[in-house]
Amino acid sequence: MKTLRLTFAALGAAAMAYGLWSALRSPDLVPSRNATFLLLLVVLHDGLLMPAFVAAGMLVHRLVPAPVRAVVQGALIATASVTLVALPLVLGYGRIADNRSALPRDYPAGLLLTLAAIWTAAAVAAVIAVRGRPRGDPAGPAGADPVPHPPDPAPAPPPNGSAGLEFPGVSGRRNAR
Repeated sequence: MKTLRLTFAALGAAAMAYGLWSALRSPDLVPSRNATFLLLLVVLHDGLLMPAFVAAGMLVHRLVPAPVRAVVQGALIATASVTLVALPLVLGYGRIADNRSALPRDYPAGLLLTLAAIWTAAAVAAVIAVRGRPRGDPAGPAGADPVPHPPDPAPAPPPNGSAGLEFPGVSGRRNAR
């Protein structure tokens, strides 16, 4: 496992070095603009997105019951991911007035349809999570028997003394030569 990790780390470092080398050789590189972009990404991620995600996680933990919490968290993650990818299309970035083939679809409707599918699947999963659990046991395994039963008695040993182990071609007598 350690060798695999080191291999992937070396490949990642090589890919980053190649990207940096290619970027530095590019005539279109404007270092101040690229540095500003990267700094803005870090500030937006650490200053805006992460606190919002932490606050959403705290609200979900506080307001959503335990049996469906994972379903809601998964649906929220999928919603954020899909919205992030679809937002430039929904806002029409790249659309050209005289070229109808650039962004030809109804992207807001597509986003709403996708989000409806995500939350419908989440609702079905939440119903299964709640109904599959016994009443009064919110953390128990789905489908568990709500009535406790005494353990089954141990089965009686077989009469030939083989303790239930039978091997073809081997007699039940010990030390038989």
